[in-house]
Amino acid sequence: GPAKAGLYSWERQSDGSYLRWTMPKARVTLPCTRELTKSAVLRFRALHPDIRSSSLRIVFLTSGERHVREPRRSDPFEVRFQCIGDSIPVEIEVSPAWIPREFGLGNDSRVLGVQLISDTAQN
Repeated sequence: GPAKAGLYSWERQSDGSYLRWTMPKARVTLPCTRELTKSAVLRFRALHPDIRSSSLRIVFLTSGERHVREPRRSDPFEVRFQCIGDSIPVEIEVSPAWIPREFGLGNDSRVLGVQLISDTAQN
C-alpha cells in the first residue's frame, strides 16, 4: 500500500516542533537509524478528552512486531521498532476515536486518533 495514509496535515507548534493527527487507522513509514542495531522511533501523544476514564487503546503493527499502548495521560510516549532495511512501515489503530466538536472543543469535526510528534514535518 501507500507509504502513508490516514493522516491529517502537519501543524506547527509554538515551540517549533510539529504534530499531525492520525485518523482512527493510519499508516506511516519511519526512517531507520544507521546504528548496528537499527531501529525506528515513533513519538506520539494521546489527547483524548476522556483519557483518564476511557479505555483508550493504540495498536502499532509492523511486519514482525505488535505493540499495544493504553495511555492514561496525555504526556508524549515513544514506541521503538526494530528495523531490517532503511525504513519501516507502521500501521496504527486507535480506539475509540474522537471528534473535538462533540466535546465542545470548537468547530473541529475531524475524526481523530492520536498525535504524531516530529522535530521536522518531513516524514
